[in-house]
Amino acid sequence: MNLTTPVLFKGLWKTDVHEKLDWRYRLDQAGERIMEMTTGTEGEFLRIGERLQEIHQRARAMSKLSGAAVEQLSGDTILTQMEGLKKILRQIGDENESSLGGSATIAMILQRLKEVHGHLESFDKIVRNLRVLCNLIRIESARLGNQHEGFAALGDDVQGLIAHVDTGSSTLRMRTEEIIRLLADHMALAKEFETSQQENTKLILDQSRRNIGEMEARHELSSQVIKDAAVRWKQISGSVGEVVSSLQFHDITRQRMEHVREALMEMMGERKNTPELPERKSLIPWPLRGHRENNGISDTTDVMSKAAVTCELQTAQLQHAREDLAGAVERIGENLYRISSEISVMSEDIQKAAGASGEKEDTYFSELEASLAKLMEAIGEFAEMNRKMSGSMLQVAHAMGEMTSFIRDIQKVGIAMRVTALNACIHAAHIGDSGLALGVLADSIHDLSVNTEGSIDIISTNLACIGGEAESLSRQGGRYDQERLERENTSLLDQVKSLMQPLRQMDEELSDLLQRFDSDGADLQQEIEEMAAHLRVHDEMDRGIGAVVTSLKGVTDDMHAALPAGSELSKAAVLGDMAARYTMVQERKIHMAVAGAAPVAAIGVLPMMVEEGEDRDMLDGTREDAEAATAAGGDEGDLGDNVELF
Repeated sequence: MNLTTPVLFKGLWKTDVHEKLDWRYRLDQAGERIMEMTTGTEGEFLRIGERLQEIHQRARAMSKLSGAAVEQLSGDTILTQMEGLKKILRQIGDENESSLGGSATIAMILQRLKEVHGHLESFDKIVRNLRVLCNLIRIESARLGNQHEGFAALGDDVQGLIAHVDTGSSTLRMRTEEIIRLLADHMALAKEFETSQQENTKLILDQSRRNIGEMEARHELSSQVIKDAAVRWKQISGSVGEVVSSLQFHDITRQRMEHVREALMEMMGERKNTPELPERKSLIPWPLRGHRENNGISDTTDVMSKAAVTCELQTAQLQHAREDLAGAVERIGENLYRISSEISVMSEDIQKAAGASGEKEDTYFSELEASLAKLMEAIGEFAEMNRKMSGSMLQVAHAMGEMTSFIRDIQKVGIAMRVTALNACIHAAHIGDSGLALGVLADSIHDLSVNTEGSIDIISTNLACIGGEAESLSRQGGRYDQERLERENTSLLDQVKSLMQPLRQMDEELSDLLQRFDSDGADLQQEIEEMAAHLRVHDEMDRGIGAVVTSLKGVTDDMHAALPAGSELSKAAVLGDMAARYTMVQERKIHMAVAGAAPVAAIGVLPMMVEEGEDRDMLDGTREDAEAATAAGGDEGDLGDNVELF
């Protein structure tokens, strides 16, 4: 076949050898450009992959660290220590309450003493009445003369009663007044002291409870933030892992571009820069290698038509590879910015937890220790006050004992008054009508004895109550031994310190952990944003592929223009069922779309992966691993420690 016939090969070889070489040159340049892109950008993608691997490992490390922190926080140590502190506060509060009430007890004693004093004052009236009766008895005895000497003895008895009642009541009254003055002074001091100390102690206890509550709230907030951070770091680690895995698209894109170059080189017979015209087998399209040429015009036209279809197919393969590349890189950038946003939100929460109070973490513990120390001091002051009151109450108790002995003497006087009244009645009855006046006097003495006994009973009851309360208050103050109190306070403070030590240590660890999360997260966020902002390696490939696509379209258009009208073969006839020769699902779909078996628009930018159920027998090991890893990347939350990039 004469391939130089200008009519048959117009537009394919033209009549000028240099025109023919222009097509060869353009196809050869396209292949060279493809090779430059596949080899020239691989190093840059590897560097990106290495940076992403490093980011991925750092995110995994943060995920593991936060997970360990969550396990530590889930223990019972915090709750146990907090409950121990609350128990001590309750104990101190109970101790404080038991220390109060001294002024109330003194007030009650004072009230009883005043009642006793009132009854003792009534003895003055009894004494006056007895004196009147004594005088009347003596007058009546004088009237009767010496015939009834018993009346004179009765007068002497009444006079003796007067002396006993007057002396006893006066002594009791003076002693009562002394004790009333003493207790009144103590009560004023005790009431003022208790009011002041009660207010201060309440403030201290409330502050201590607030400190514990704030510590609990802070611990709960920190725990929740760390738990949330653990979940987010795990998600971030998985997201970074997916980005790392998605870099495999470059290897797949490179393979697709190499397939295009191989097709172009095979179409040209893999001969480059050949100025002479050898046998034209080199122009047989790649999909039909092995078909023999005929010497007819129809065969030559078919060759040119098939070459045009081949160029069109490779142009479509490149264009879709270009779109996949741009879409994949765009998604990487979006994912990186999304990861950065997640870290930013998490950092804000961590900063709130780390500086919620605007103070150092140690403040809570220092304030709590200081508050408890003040409580111990307050209890000590109460103890000192109670010890002083104990001495006074001891005096009161002794005084009540003395007064009780006086009361017993007065009780004897009351009995004597009854006896005297009885004797007077007997004498009056013995002398008959002349002793009527004496009988009236005897009745008066009896009435006085009854009234006296009533007052004595009231006084005795009050004195017994006063003595009991005084002894109780004295014993209460006596239990505040200085050395024992110091030992108890020291023991309580030691318990507080032992409870707060693990809390302080854990709080410091939490604080350091939150600060580390914040610092490392900020560094990682900055690196991710910087990487996303400078992720422009695909621009060079996009421009390069665009130039190759434009060149191939030009060659294809020239070939179509050179073909005689109606001589073009259908794409389906040229491409047939050769889609099975492809090793990638995407390439097969594009092939079928160009051949007319599927609409091109339905392809779009598809994931570059091997689908389930597809025949993988033609895949080599590296390519199969790459595509399988890409397919699996969408479902795994974390890729593990060995992520293969290419």
